[in-house]
Amino acid sequence: MNWIGVPLSLLDNLRMSLHPEQKAVLANIDAQVPVGAALYLLDVNYYGGAQRGVYERAGLIRGDVTMHHARSRGFAAAEPNCCVWSARPVDFASLGRITGLGHGLQRLQRGDNTGTRIHRFLHVRACHTRSAPRRPLRRLS
Repeated sequence: MNWIGVPLSLLDNLRMSLHPEQKAVLANIDAQVPVGAALYLLDVNYYGGAQRGVYERAGLIRGDVTMHHARSRGFAAAEPNCCVWSARPVDFASLGRITGLGHGLQRLQRGDNTGTRIHRFLHVRACHTRSAPRRPLRRLS
């Protein structure tokens, strides 16, 4: 490769530091999320959601964890107790008791029964939401 700095191989990447960081996030999720719990990944919108499902399909998140992808704006969990991960700080204090678990992971515990109403809303919304047609990928030359 032609580069004005230190010679690079084809395997070098300017974002390589993200790989060990994400490995630590996934290890923390594995250690901290209880068996059978719900896990919300917030604002995972890399290329319009291309990142969604990647870790699950690769087996990097346990199969007993119920996965949800949501936006942090207006976030409301369907379950009274769940775990929430976000790459950036989000204030969930109004939703219940929050326990920080490290690496962007938090445990949300709500003492009310509003989760049933929220779950029904999310289910109805999901059943009536259509995804936009996907455009074919362009080849880079």
